[in-house]
Amino acid sequence: MKIFDPHHIQPGWPAWWQHFKQAIKMSSLMIGSGLLGLVHALVPFFLPEFLALASARIQWMLDENN
Repeated sequence: MKIFDPHHIQPGWPAWWQHFKQAIKMSSLMIGSGLLGLVHALVPFFLPEFLALASARIQWMLDENN
């Protein structure tokens, strides 16, 4: 894993903007899933299948971007 990679995305604003939108979307989904997972841990009957669905969606998004 690299900490800093100047060639991670193509140069230019369009590539940067697309990367920014994808990163925000993925981060929001992960944070939201984590928060709802904590609620589910306290109340197991609340959204019993949500974490499995969120995990599958995150995996699909990662596969789609590669």
